[in-house]
Amino acid sequence: MILLKRLTLLFVLLISQHLSADELTEQNALFTALKKKSSFKILSFDRGIDSLELRSLLTDRLPVLTVSMEPTITTGRPDRQIVDSIDFITSTLYTDTMKVYPVSSLRSKIELRQRLRSGGEIVGAMEGDVVNVNHARYLDHQSSYSLSYIQPLLKNAFKFGELNHSISVALLYSEQLSFERKRSLLKELSALRTLFWDAYEKKSLLTIYRNELRRSEDLFQVEKARLRIGESTLLDSINASLNVLTSQQSVLDANIAMELSISQLATELTLRPDTLWVNDSCDIVVGDLPDDSTLLFLFEQFDPNLQVFQKITERLCLEHDKIRHNIYPDLQLRASVRRDQSGDNFFSDNAGYTSNAVVGLLFSYSIPVRKNIDLQAKSRYEFQKNEISMKQYRIEAVNQIRNLRMSWKKELSRLGLMKQIVTVARQQLSIAEKEYELGTIDRFELSDVKDKLTKCEVDYLKSRIEMKRLEVIVDELTGTLFQKFNILID
Repeated sequence: MILLKRLTLLFVLLISQHLSADELTEQNALFTALKKKSSFKILSFDRGIDSLELRSLLTDRLPVLTVSMEPTITTGRPDRQIVDSIDFITSTLYTDTMKVYPVSSLRSKIELRQRLRSGGEIVGAMEGDVVNVNHARYLDHQSSYSLSYIQPLLKNAFKFGELNHSISVALLYSEQLSFERKRSLLKELSALRTLFWDAYEKKSLLTIYRNELRRSEDLFQVEKARLRIGESTLLDSINASLNVLTSQQSVLDANIAMELSISQLATELTLRPDTLWVNDSCDIVVGDLPDDSTLLFLFEQFDPNLQVFQKITERLCLEHDKIRHNIYPDLQLRASVRRDQSGDNFFSDNAGYTSNAVVGLLFSYSIPVRKNIDLQAKSRYEFQKNEISMKQYRIEAVNQIRNLRMSWKKELSRLGLMKQIVTVARQQLSIAEKEYELGTIDRFELSDVKDKLTKCEVDYLKSRIEMKRLEVIVDELTGTLFQKFNILID
């Protein structure tokens, strides 16, 4: 009775553990990793930081408003220029200027500056200067208003303007970083898929060896029964016992390998190993690959490594053109309008003012120094280096795609053959067990049939897992993993 209660409790614990563990599929493993793995979270933070840096750079397109004020208070004689500009009513003009008065002044400036993508700049400014002498007995007010436009015509002009160039380079660099993060994500997810199928393989191997152990134990029980009735020898019983022990050793090794594989997978998913349950009863679906032209098209379209090379090429071309353009002379078009006003009151009717408008060209040229020449040479070397690396990568990838397709065809044909072999081996075991019961074959022949079935099942399993590993490599190389599992990447 006590033994029955213990067995019931153990059964309940096993059932509860099985129910608490989540059934893990390949797609669930990928989504779980995207949610919980720290490296993927760091990638999302890097993407956010890059977005903020780009947004900060784009704010240079916005106008900049600057307001400055400079109040001062001094004690002394007012400047003769201030005295001349003040309309004194008294006849003690120069007598008063010899006295010491408190002098306060306020200088203010409001400036609005707008940079243009063409390299030019528009600046509007308003300046004021108010001087108070002897507590407003003498007051002077001066103000000026200006609007100016500066546009380079050769150097740093239009698409080679500093603002336009810096934004274009930043956009290309941001796209390059995005593809690099996508490449890193693709590599980690592919490694995770490999770990999943390794765990699936180890779990399936454990199931195969457990079935082998069950068959060995059944045979051992038959041999013991035959030994009791004198139809078998003690040696046959001992050999059957040895087969059981060998099968137990295989189960033990397979169980250790499975636990290690599950532990590695759980570590990658940041989960506890006891919460993972890999369902090895689901069938492995393996289809055919597209033709070479379709695979090459997918490679050119989605491979992040190739896209990184392309963005580096675009950025280096832009930087090289900018360096070469810096050799041009500096020719600027300048246009400005200015109005100056002075009086004893800002709203005075008799205030004097002057205004002028200026349009001109400013030409300057600096002879290119060695630094510019070296920068051009360095830019060419970097461009050629990137072109060679991209060409070599494309050649290696194309050859790898072709080799993968040949390996795929070979493994696919082998997989079909192995499936037939397993079917025949199971039929052979069923017939051998019946003949063994009839006594037409001995135990050694039956054991040999069982060993062949185990070997065929193991080979068939490894062939299917090898197909999934090839599929992982193809998906990583062509960059189609995200589309295949509906993973959205910003």
